[in-house]
Amino acid sequence: LEELCAVSSILNTPEGQKLGKSPLDFLREHLPDFSSATKIFDTNDLLPRTEVAADFHKACDNVPNVLVIIKSGQYIAGGFTSVCFDSTSHYKPDIDGSTFLFSVNRNKVYPLKNKDKAVFNSEYSGPWFGYFGIRMYGDYKH
Repeated sequence: LEELCAVSSILNTPEGQKLGKSPLDFLREHLPDFSSATKIFDTNDLLPRTEVAADFHKACDNVPNVLVIIKSGQYIAGGFTSVCFDSTSHYKPDIDGSTFLFSVNRNKVYPLKNKDKAVFNSEYSGPWFGYFGIRMYGDYKH
């Protein structure tokens, strides 16, 4: 996780730096097999473009064990899933129970309420965790 914290453009913002040297340390028990990190997608590289759903799917489709970190104002949160995203429009279940949401500011993990709908896949949206969890629409206007 230290490797991920070092390469994360979100965790290296002033808001992320206020959260300490290892702000993802509280995830350690939830990611026991997370031994290496590769940054495969960053919306900051795409700004000021707003339609990045296709780029998310190009980078993340069929990739297991995706950790998503999202910053909105001073809040940093995200989700993790072993379920692979794809571009078809449907929900996928969390078979192994690994999908969860988290708040870095609160150092808290939130399990999914509906394991049958762990991730939603759509070519028009970015990462979408749970039925009423975190949703990133492709145009970032929602």
